Amino acid sequence: MKLIRFRPYKKYTDEKLISHIQEAFRKIRCYENLEENMVICDEMIYEAKIRNLKCGKETLYKNILEGDGL
Repeated sequence: MKLIRFRPYKKYTDEKLISHIQEAFRKIRCYENLEENMVICDEMIYEAKIRNLKCGKETLYKNILEGDGL
């Protein structure tokens, strides 16, 4: 029997998906609804792996500099 996995973030654009993943990481670092955000983040990372997405250095630097320093 084949396992079918529900992909709730399938319709997101690549940029939107990366942005939401980074937002979920920020919430996890602040311990906001930790378990719920970890599940959401796991689903988004799974989707990113299926698409073979990579985040460029410019995006990472921008998020680090604009971040809250955590």
